[in-house]
Amino acid sequence: MKFFLTGGMGYIGSHILVRLLTTGHDICVFDNGTACHPNIEDQLQQITKKPYQFIKADLLDEDILISTLKEYRPDVVIHCAGLKSIAESNAQPLLYYRNNVMGTIMLLSAMEKAGCSHLIFSSSATVYGAPEKALLTESHTTVPLHAYGRTKLMIEDLVRDWVQAHGTASIILRYFNPAGAHKSGAIGESFAKLPNNLMPLLGMVAAGFRERLDIFGNDYDTIDGTGVRDYIHVEDLADVHVLVADYLMQNKMFEIFNVGTGTGCSVLQMIDAYEKASNKKITYNFCARRKGDAAIVVADSTKLNKTLNWTAKYTLQHMCEDSWRWVSQSKTFDN
Repeated sequence: MKFFLTGGMGYIGSHILVRLLTTGHDICVFDNGTACHPNIEDQLQQITKKPYQFIKADLLDEDILISTLKEYRPDVVIHCAGLKSIAESNAQPLLYYRNNVMGTIMLLSAMEKAGCSHLIFSSSATVYGAPEKALLTESHTTVPLHAYGRTKLMIEDLVRDWVQAHGTASIILRYFNPAGAHKSGAIGESFAKLPNNLMPLLGMVAAGFRERLDIFGNDYDTIDGTGVRDYIHVEDLADVHVLVADYLMQNKMFEIFNVGTGTGCSVLQMIDAYEKASNKKITYNFCARRKGDAAIVVADSTKLNKTLNWTAKYTLQHMCEDSWRWVSQSKTFDN
């Protein structure tokens, strides 16, 4: 099968690329390079030892996008490209709407011109906003609390309308907190900008690049007072895309799937697991709650489990061990 992968040099995209290459698929990566680790191409070659096409360009580069799709003619487009910082999205909303929403409009338009009809879109659990209950199904209300989440929900609506208008097919994957790194330690999350998700911050503290971790709230109604989230290993997430692509090619549809483990982990539980993985002490400090943060956000992935017979293979400890291997081997904070 032939894949066109936007954002394929980023954190999630690179793991999807590795999984697709190692399962015998052909891939064209389309990425502007802004969220890449400087040595990502060498690292990918180290893992896969397989060729792929790489077009370094932006989704807003319309001519290049259309010509590439027409020439390559993929079976499936996987759309991972996009800006993802919540704080940055609130400070620069126009940047996020231009990059994420306009970029997707350009992609869908180019797909039409090139005769491409199958799309997998990387969405996010942030579309749910402040959850009304701890375990979230795909039918839960969607009221995002920030510009980043609103761009994701807007794109979901765009894709739904595109499918209904043209008889194309698409699957939306709502990710719940991807974490970890490739087991080789060769690829993982780049920190060109300060991350705002938990595991890379733990890596920075363990590696000595941050003095401590700030924990926002210790008085939630949870097992230890800290927030509980559903973390999924990035390699499990990559596996889902292969299964979804096969399913998508056999069906004309618009479907939304949650992608999580269905198991919650508190901040303190994560700290404990990371300390065991790294053999480092994680210093932390309790701060006031952040506005909009929920006590518990966990995926109900029953729909995905039943439809594709999928369950996550990796545990929280695997995520921490693989994350620490990447952090300790890659010198990722030197860049």
